[in-house]
Amino acid sequence: MTRALRPDAGSRSALAALAIIEEVAAAGPGITALEITGRLRMSRSSAYRLLGVLVESEYLVRTPDLSGFALGRRIDRLVGIPSTPADRLREAVDAVRAEARFGIHLVLHRPLSPARQPALELFDIDPDFPLSDPDRIVAEPDCSAIGRIAAADARGERPAFVSQRG
Repeated sequence: MTRALRPDAGSRSALAALAIIEEVAAAGPGITALEITGRLRMSRSSAYRLLGVLVESEYLVRTPDLSGFALGRRIDRLVGIPSTPADRLREAVDAVRAEARFGIHLVLHRPLSPARQPALELFDIDPDFPLSDPDRIVAEPDCSAIGRIAAADARGERPAFVSQRG
């Protein structure tokens, strides 16, 4: 007769992390850390430690308002969903951000708004280098370098620092 395996601390942590992932999957985006601890009857310290590890390793992500959690992009690999161009772009931007000593922000530029102004949308702000006044950049595009570049583009001009080679 074989002896029943008794999980050690590492195995229990792995099982607890998987339970958290399952709970986030079942609850959907936005479940909070307190909801997770209550549903899994887990200590706050253990839950927060594991949530930190799962977010850092991209199995979970924070919701945009930072109040809860959602499944991360590494879950797609577990279930066999191939990476998308957006995933590859995210990986490339993250790699550049890791090497840069300044903020890397992604901004969408819509050629012209109804007011004949270039419309900017702050698509992905570098969390390590947040913008000082993001609302102003959107409301007054000409107050920022990216807004002035967008305005020049809308007029069919090329800023002097943009390569003329193609």
